[in-house]
Amino acid sequence: MAEGRALRVLCAGAVKAPFSTAAARFEQATGTPVTCSFGAVGSLRERLASGEPADLVVLSKPVLETLRRQGLVREDHSLGCVGVGLAVRTGCTLPDVSSPELLRETLLRADSLAYGDPQHGDSSGMHFASVLEKLGIAAAMRGRTQLAESGLQVVDWVATGRVAMGATPSSVIRSSAHVTLAAMLPPSLQNQTEYVCALLDPAATGLMAYVQQPESRRLFADAGLLPAPA
Repeated sequence: MAEGRALRVLCAGAVKAPFSTAAARFEQATGTPVTCSFGAVGSLRERLASGEPADLVVLSKPVLETLRRQGLVREDHSLGCVGVGLAVRTGCTLPDVSSPELLRETLLRADSLAYGDPQHGDSSGMHFASVLEKLGIAAAMRGRTQLAESGLQVVDWVATGRVAMGATPSSVIRSSAHVTLAAMLPPSLQNQTEYVCALLDPAATGLMAYVQQPESRRLFADAGLLPAPA
């Protein structure tokens, strides 16, 4: 790596909080700057496909597998799996969504809702759109739903009161002091997304190793990312 060049990271918004902390600690420990860009997995995939350079990426496992088949991945490491939860503004009453029927009733009572735009390749948004279809309320919710660019924007909209409720990875909800994780989706409607850190350029070998250290792994665990099933 040329002296002084920052390491370039493209990272899924679902792991922004723990990865940002790990990157900041790496910078402090090594003096190597790290520039991170966060967003929906689909938009990050498109940026890579258009030729945007990156030394390290954090993407969902299916997208990472595509990069591997293209021969771009030198090394990879799972950061864990996270499910989809519902966010409400802190202080609001927490809904009971422990069953599909209760989730359906809660959503139909909500004044407004946000989730990640499937067209932007938001992993949780694509899943939640299918949940609305399974519950038979996709058409009923359409007029009260706003589609966000990413889960990060979903949480921002809930925090500012733009929408009453948001569906996004629980790790994103946990990272904001202004919203509360009301509940996870019921098990029969849940989806766990595995996020993987991958080395694309040897320049980021040190950062890749740092992310795998026990203190870094604890950051991801504390954010709600659970080990992937063996």
